[in-house]
Amino acid sequence: MNHLSMNGSRISYEDKGSGNTVLFLYGWNGSGYLWHMNLEGLSGSYRALALDLPGHGDSQIPQGFPFTMEGYSAFIERFCDALHLADITLAGHSFGGSIAMHYAVHYPGRASRLVLIDSPSTGKVLPWPLRLPFLDKLLAIYQPLRGRRSYRRMLTSSVNHPEKLPTDWLEGAVTQASKVDRSALIQTTMLLRGMDLEAELARIDLPVLVLWGDNDGSVKLDEAYHLRDSLADVRLEILPDCNHCPPYEYPVLVNTLITRFIQETS
Repeated sequence: MNHLSMNGSRISYEDKGSGNTVLFLYGWNGSGYLWHMNLEGLSGSYRALALDLPGHGDSQIPQGFPFTMEGYSAFIERFCDALHLADITLAGHSFGGSIAMHYAVHYPGRASRLVLIDSPSTGKVLPWPLRLPFLDKLLAIYQPLRGRRSYRRMLTSSVNHPEKLPTDWLEGAVTQASKVDRSALIQTTMLLRGMDLEAELARIDLPVLVLWGDNDGSVKLDEAYHLRDSLADVRLEILPDCNHCPPYEYPVLVNTLITRFIQETS
């Protein structure tokens, strides 16, 4: 892992390969390690990076960091500045794709294209538990009780074929996910629940590749068609026999589709 400092806090990231840059953002309650197989596969042709967002994985929370869409987008911009990244392909899964949508509109010029993988544009399309009253208080009680078994169940339940996940990858992903800071998890969850990016969708003027599992149990397929109908320059790929997490359920296929998209839009 690599590290840099933001406001005196350690920010952790993986950085593999060289060439045109692909920056990956993971979804809710994850870590940059979720992209490990994708980075390994793409690093022969691209510079592929995945970072741990504040309070997740090995990243600390910079002093004064606001858990808002504006805060996340400003954080991504500072990260890109620190590493002198330009002309990037910004790829986000789930909530990471939501951040990518916001970032592309509010910090134009850095990203040349977007990849959105099972990414909601509004909290209204998320599963009913996220709409429970007093959710923040429930999470404050529940989070300290979670162990490795809980995180493993979270990861394996989001794919159709958990038995195919590499054991070493799964153990690494569980370890990194279990490091989440309680306040970061609570604030990110509440942000996700109230999120509304409809205004941003109308302003995205980059080529966009939308990838979606046909059996997504977290963000229904209807949202994929909504993105297709709302974005100006979009390609939609529906992945068969796939749940909410194509990047690690079908990493080779996802990498192939991203590579083809970059080549077609370069």
